[in-house]
Amino acid sequence: MSLISLTAEKAGWRKIQCLICTDSLTVTVSWRSLLFLEKEKRICEECSAQLLPISGTVCKKCCRPQETESLCDDCSIWEETEEFRDMLQRNVSLFSYTPFMKEVLSTYKFRGDAELAKIFQPLMVKAYQQHFSSLKPLLLPIPLSPQRLYERGYNQSELLIAPLLRNSTSSPLIRISSEKQSKKTKKERMQVLPFKLSGQIPQRPILLIDDIYTTGATLHHTAKLLRDNGASEVYSLTLIRS
Repeated sequence: MSLISLTAEKAGWRKIQCLICTDSLTVTVSWRSLLFLEKEKRICEECSAQLLPISGTVCKKCCRPQETESLCDDCSIWEETEEFRDMLQRNVSLFSYTPFMKEVLSTYKFRGDAELAKIFQPLMVKAYQQHFSSLKPLLLPIPLSPQRLYERGYNQSELLIAPLLRNSTSSPLIRISSEKQSKKTKKERMQVLPFKLSGQIPQRPILLIDDIYTTGATLHHTAKLLRDNGASEVYSLTLIRS
């Protein structure tokens, strides 16, 4: 059978499952989708409607939704602390931390459902291209401890930006503590240095990638470490702003 015949057989209806709720999705596979490599749907309309993209007025520093573009309370604390002032230039987040997103993130991080990354990868890549590509930054996903990586089997932050990491090198960041950030209080998060360096830092912009921005502690501490060791600027791109 010829390649054309094999391809023609694919045109028509095909059933796949929503990556979140596993309900069936009926997808029309047409000649146009085959020829132009249109992206396949990954989630159903009901699940998509429950994701809340961040839009409108946000904190100019961390992307937290609020009524004005002034610094939010968390960012004001970081900027009032001299050692952290201007260490992290700006964070861009894509979604708000709704109860639905909390469940999705929990399934992705703690229940081993790495396939969920496929929902968000195109959106993370688009955000990178829109906000950061002109900087030509070094991409650094926030690393896990060896113990956590062994238990989970994948780095959730790295997977979110995987399409842009094909020629990446090993991260110069090494996590010091294996304790989960979610188990720490806000005060503990803002005081603990989470990483050390294993190599030299290039004198260029760096873009940190993480799944969620909560207090900003991980990103601000990491930004300071990188800036103190040669990085010209540090930005961050996160899937969620809580």
